[in-house]
Amino acid sequence: MPSSASSRVSPRPRIDAGPRRGLYALGAIGVAAVVALLVFGMPKRLSDEPLRTVPDDAVAVLSVRVHDVLHARFVRDLAGGALDDAGMSRVREVCGFDPLDRVETATVFVSGDEDLGLDHVGFVARGPRLASEDLVRCVKRAVESDGGGMREVRIEGERAIASASGSSRAAFVGSDGVTGGSEPSVAAVLRTFHGDQRSADGDALLHELWQKLASGSRDAVLVAHVPSRWRAALVRRIGDDPRLALLTRVRAVGLSASVATGASVSVLLRTDGSDTARDLVETARALRRDALSNPLATLTPAGRALAGVRLEAEGADAVAAVDLDADEARALYTAVVRALTPEPEEDAPHEEQLPRAPEPEPQPDETLRPARP
Repeated sequence: MPSSASSRVSPRPRIDAGPRRGLYALGAIGVAAVVALLVFGMPKRLSDEPLRTVPDDAVAVLSVRVHDVLHARFVRDLAGGALDDAGMSRVREVCGFDPLDRVETATVFVSGDEDLGLDHVGFVARGPRLASEDLVRCVKRAVESDGGGMREVRIEGERAIASASGSSRAAFVGSDGVTGGSEPSVAAVLRTFHGDQRSADGDALLHELWQKLASGSRDAVLVAHVPSRWRAALVRRIGDDPRLALLTRVRAVGLSASVATGASVSVLLRTDGSDTARDLVETARALRRDALSNPLATLTPAGRALAGVRLEAEGADAVAAVDLDADEARALYTAVVRALTPEPEEDAPHEEQLPRAPEPEPQPDETLRPARP
């Protein structure tokens, strides 16, 4: 009997070449399908960087974390029933859902440098359930219930909806976005999304201010150029105080705010140099001293908030910041609303309430006699 080791090992089963090639082919097809899905098949989403979603001709950009702001207990306590007004209640009733619940962030941008004009305003809303047909039906029903109408158009080759009587347009952007505004604004957003136009993130100044202000948990961020015509118009509207002439040397402005448990607000003015920033801060401090010169002023919500403002010069930037707790912010909010609300006019008294002049007593020669038949 043979004693070699090979004689004791069972022969290994053989796999025919045909089935083996089939398995390899299936594997290759599977890998190719995954790659194709990743590269071509998955819908493109909006960038989570707001400056990258708006076109490069934007002069001002404001982004708000809508979901976080609307659901913050501080905001709901402060605004009261304003967030549940009759208009939104009607929209929810017509649509069967609240469109705002689908919005995570909303970015508003202004293009052009008109004299404080906002003719070229657009917005980009982002949320995982925004790009859906039921939102189109919702908007259509809401507009029609208000007596308006809508029609379908094409903008930059994309399906869009347009107001039947105005210039408003709206279109889906990618798999999770909606853009709206005038047709040029919507078209610019679509071109930016498809890479046919540069975004505002390429604006060095706006990008720098955004990085400086948006760090940390900020619920709202604004960055804006201040064109020369805006500066001149702002000074005209504020007043003739020569100290305010420093505002004509402000080149850009930024603002950031957090409203989770209170109000934390920072304002940044980018000037034409460090000397201007220091002069602007000193002017602001002097104006504050004047405003608080009356001891009673510090007892008001506005006075306490003004006293708590921190003012600093950081290079070419003049920076103001204030933190308010919920009670301080609520009191200040109430005071501002009261100051901006016009006094109701007294209703004119009804005719029966008007005092009547006394009837003159008849004189002796005016004695009334019955008429002769």
